[in-house]
Amino acid sequence: MPKSYSNSEFQEGILAKLKNEQSRVFRNKSEKHNYIAIVLNGLKRELTSEKNNESIMDFIIQIIEASREMDPILLDKYILNILNIKYSNNLVKYITRFDKNVETALQVLKYKQKIIKEEDLLEFTHMNKEILKKNTKGVLRKNEDGYIAVDVLNELKRLYNRLKEQKDKERVISTEFKNYFQKVELKRNLTAAEITTSVLEAKELVWNKFEVYEENTMVSLILLELNENKLVSKDYSTRVFANKLLNLFYNALAFIEKCETYNAIACLMEIKKSGCLDAFVHELVGYVYFMNLKYKEAQHYIIEFKSGGLYFREIALFLDRIAAKPAPCSQITIRINMSQIKLNKHKMKLHKHLCYTRNTPNDILQKYTTVDETYVSKSISGRYNLLYFYLYQNDLFVLNCYDMSTILLYPAFDNFLGEFNEIFAQNRHILKTVKDKEIWWKKRNEINTALQKLLTKIKHPSLSLKSNTTKCYFMLEGVLSRIPFESIFYRSTTIREIYRILDIRDLASVHFDKCDLRSDSFYLIDPQNNLSRTRQVIQNYLSSTKIEGGVVGRALDENENDHLNRSKTFMYFGHGTGRKYYKIRTKSELQFVHLFGCSSVKTQSYYNALINRNQSEIGHNLFLDDIDLTKLVEFTNNGHLLTIYRHKLVVGCLWDVTDVDLDSFALRFLGSLEQSHSAPYDLNQHRQCCRMQFINGCAIVVYKS
Repeated sequence: MPKSYSNSEFQEGILAKLKNEQSRVFRNKSEKHNYIAIVLNGLKRELTSEKNNESIMDFIIQIIEASREMDPILLDKYILNILNIKYSNNLVKYITRFDKNVETALQVLKYKQKIIKEEDLLEFTHMNKEILKKNTKGVLRKNEDGYIAVDVLNELKRLYNRLKEQKDKERVISTEFKNYFQKVELKRNLTAAEITTSVLEAKELVWNKFEVYEENTMVSLILLELNENKLVSKDYSTRVFANKLLNLFYNALAFIEKCETYNAIACLMEIKKSGCLDAFVHELVGYVYFMNLKYKEAQHYIIEFKSGGLYFREIALFLDRIAAKPAPCSQITIRINMSQIKLNKHKMKLHKHLCYTRNTPNDILQKYTTVDETYVSKSISGRYNLLYFYLYQNDLFVLNCYDMSTILLYPAFDNFLGEFNEIFAQNRHILKTVKDKEIWWKKRNEINTALQKLLTKIKHPSLSLKSNTTKCYFMLEGVLSRIPFESIFYRSTTIREIYRILDIRDLASVHFDKCDLRSDSFYLIDPQNNLSRTRQVIQNYLSSTKIEGGVVGRALDENENDHLNRSKTFMYFGHGTGRKYYKIRTKSELQFVHLFGCSSVKTQSYYNALINRNQSEIGHNLFLDDIDLTKLVEFTNNGHLLTIYRHKLVVGCLWDVTDVDLDSFALRFLGSLEQSHSAPYDLNQHRQCCRMQFINGCAIVVYKS
């Protein structure tokens, strides 16, 4: 045996053994796995001593690629052990489970190898303090966020305590000390809660309107809070202690204006320990994190202050919208006054993330998914066929997350949208007003042909996709969710099943169980009792296939609704979403929801919602003096998908269709499920039964979470 694994011939010999499926070298899988373990342990030892360890790391990755049939938990353990010696972004991609334990381990080893800074480790520990508290020495306690292994937990706590002690010693803030209790008129006959509310109302929903923290008001408030809650420290008189807190508060505001993030957070956290000014501390800490594009941290502090009323609800919704979290809210009014942000670098840093009308291909992932390109490269690229459709300066692009390539699909896309909107305006007009059957069919055929021609204008790009799967996932920005891109990609790829997702992180938990219509399903047919043909056709099919459990011609009662939510599959046949006639609960056991009704999964644009006032452009730099986020989504029935889709597969229609084609599609689709077809969600094959394959067939799509 050679002395070094860096010997290329020796490497080729090992890989040949592992990759040759017909090889008789290993009598069983257990023997093969033991061999892999021996090789990886040898590579770990060599990695510590080898000066040129890049070739060793490349060989390790090849071994991992050839070891996919191993227990994923065991394989992840080997990968983490290797990363503990030498960190590699390429190797991180092969971790199968990104739970809290793995995330914690990666944070620890990245800090130890000086890949992340001390502040990053301190922030991570603080953000996950509740999980860390639940894990005690020698015990693994399970909670909703998973396990933290004892050795990882102890190492993190050791590093955290050392860094915190070190930072506390360094935290000497050079500021003037002011006596805020000279010549102050206290506000009488008001409670602390009333003063807090009046200050927040004075902000007029402008997050960074700091002039409302007027000295007289703050002095009155802090004295009231200290007296009402008996928060005075034993080491200070009331006024001395209050003055210390006010100095910290106004210093924090000064640091925020100078963009000195760490000092601002330090002051605010010191106030937080006292229990005073809680509402202001939470909103300001949230603001500081938001200014540094750390949405998760900002949300943490805003949501933590649950009793903050309308003002905090508006900030929370604003952050949700920035993070593209769908929510059935019609209006958000929180604002940020950009003129208060003094440093141009922070203006430029923010405008990309606030101005949705000026997207750039580089920041698209961060803005719409709350995760950055590093996450996608690590967790998505090379693993999933995920296509991200978005608009940039009125051009339509697709980001292929499998190989991280960006492709221009359609320039000047507003022309396409204009034609698309005109077709569907005609569609609605025909469905509602034309009574003569001959004219009705003629007009419908015309718009079916028009939609077909329009969709063919979007040329199918040459894409590098994962070859051993027929599944693909789409993410569609805002108004693009109305476009049936599925029909374009079915034309010239081997992809057979296309699933829309609303959050890129859903891919980590996507799984495909079998949909068994006979054993655990529930149906609701024509609850309005005015679709006699649909009722007859669907009932006949369900009876012939012995699918039982459902209601026809009326709404569900309480017991029937309980039955629905205990079922695995729900099928609805009727007008729209039918949501008035049934209730899918948050903790429902449903996994499959099939909504055969007009516009049953229709969603509106909720991204193109920023109104930019007083904006000026200097060269290629856009400066925003004032941003007002308003008039987001006017939810009608389109909020239904967003309230039910979590942890489910949902089939439905993007727009209004005719019942004959929809019934035909439903029968063919249910038949493929009932017969255990290998690709039941290959909607392209089911569309062939529609008389109008574009204006009706293309409307039906699948959402997966």
